[in-house]
Amino acid sequence: MGLNHLWQLNLSLEELARLGLQLGADVPVFVHGHSAWAEGIGEQLTSVTLDTPWFVIIHPGISVSTPGIFQDPQLTRDSRPITMARALQGGAPEWRNDCEAVVKNAIRPLRKPLTGLHSTHLAG
Repeated sequence: MGLNHLWQLNLSLEELARLGLQLGADVPVFVHGHSAWAEGIGEQLTSVTLDTPWFVIIHPGISVSTPGIFQDPQLTRDSRPITMARALQGGAPEWRNDCEAVVKNAIRPLRKPLTGLHSTHLAG
């Protein structure tokens, strides 16, 4: 967005989000700058209003290869799809991240932080 402004490209948010999707599935929501439910590969956004509109971003200084995780034979991809309505109900989630177990197994230093983060979320 900064380069769009600096270079006076005048690209719309939709165009920037589409370009950003090539960098990662989470980029479009940040381009739009508001809370949203993402579907597809991150390109289908539905605006949401959260009761607690804050987030924590943790960077442990460890890189995770997205292609490596998605190509891992241990990735099951068998979780039930989650709807936006169920996700926004709060409480203990009835879903799981299929990638989490693969990441914990492949990148041992991330086991403790991911487990702690997950436990905190469930307790909150």
